[in-house]
Amino acid sequence: MFALVLFGVVSISAGTVLSGTVTPDRLSSPAPVTPVASGGLEGAGLPGLGSMALAEVRHSPAHVRSPARRGGHASVVPSITSHRIPATTGRKIPATTRHKRPAGASHKLPVTSSVKVIPARRAGHQVQIVNALPIARAAVLAPITASEDAYVQSDVPTTNFGTSTTLNNVSGTPEARAYVKFSVSGVSGTITKATFRAFTQTSSGTGYELHAVADNTWTEGGLNYNNRPAVGALIGSAVNFTSNTWTSVDVTSVVKANGTFSFEMNATSTSPKKYASRESGANAPQLVLETSAPASQPAAIAATAGGGQTATVGTAFTTNLAARVTDASAQPVAGASVTFSAPASGASGSFGAAGATVTAVSGSNGVATAPQLTANNTAGSFSVSASVAGVSAPATFALTNASQPASQPAAIAATAGGGQTATVGTAFTTNLAARVTDASAQPVA
Repeated sequence: MFALVLFGVVSISAGTVLSGTVTPDRLSSPAPVTPVASGGLEGAGLPGLGSMALAEVRHSPAHVRSPARRGGHASVVPSITSHRIPATTGRKIPATTRHKRPAGASHKLPVTSSVKVIPARRAGHQVQIVNALPIARAAVLAPITASEDAYVQSDVPTTNFGTSTTLNNVSGTPEARAYVKFSVSGVSGTITKATFRAFTQTSSGTGYELHAVADNTWTEGGLNYNNRPAVGALIGSAVNFTSNTWTSVDVTSVVKANGTFSFEMNATSTSPKKYASRESGANAPQLVLETSAPASQPAAIAATAGGGQTATVGTAFTTNLAARVTDASAQPVAGASVTFSAPASGASGSFGAAGATVTAVSGSNGVATAPQLTANNTAGSFSVSASVAGVSAPATFALTNASQPASQPAAIAATAGGGQTATVGTAFTTNLAARVTDASAQPVA
């Protein structure tokens, strides 16, 4: 029989047809494989190749002469038979199974490396890989280090500790709390797991609680106990750790796409604890992300909802902005991070607490929807863009902030000039005047 074994990584594009001759060596390095149509295999070691694929492997029986042996190796059926073989595990499909399957039958399994055929005896077996289809592949990204961090202390409420090499934590009086901020950008695909990591310089049984912080306006150089931002719900805790080790908390519930994320670390005991700050160097706080890449790569993005709207200054636009991401075959791309950006000045709007820029992830239909946009206080027309990595031309939404409409008159009252007397032929001393007001008794201009 034949078994496929992993050596390295294979990147195969859709529609690729690849072939090669493999020598009968059970444990040797894989033989060269040469593409016979446009596509991805580069050779024996297959360096530089990346994304996962489903590959259909065909065996040509004209070159298969090995009889079934005690070791389980056997010839295939005497007709061209197609199998999708599990190259990721090197699992062997029994010869008896092959004989029972009709021509064209297949097993669908992922190929992530070079292909090696292990026959019982003879050389010259021919292998073809056809119709390779890209599928999603999980990846652990390089750690993202904190962009800003600092601790605050209650007994010195106006002191800033932004340049300290430690993040101090202690409860009681005084108390010390640590704040850490991360900037996540350029991540494509769906974030499947996010982990907060802090390097502890002290051992602790009680450790720390980690809370979300919605307000990202704080700065490392300006933070103190008096102006510290409010904390949100508890995300998780790290307990029972020893000094000079990494602690971790799962923050997948908070970090779901590109953006800025702040966290607060607070102790649950009066025992002082210290963690390395970003000023410490290699042991700076980290955010580690795992992603599932889109099944296909984005090739275009187009606005699908929200364009052409008008909202009065200071009010929300009725329809949320939405854009659809598609691949080269005009099929929807799920899991793509789409960034919606409004102008930084002039007529513009904000996506709630996120401000003028926000990121949303496309769903199974390829559509990413931004949070509700609210017009700022400047009247005028402007555009919001929606962009995705790998696509040069963004989608755009034409929007207008309308001036506050003039109030309608509801009443008029004399304010000057009444009750005067003048001699015939002479002018009255005071000019007559009246004041117009609306239904709220506000002046109408």
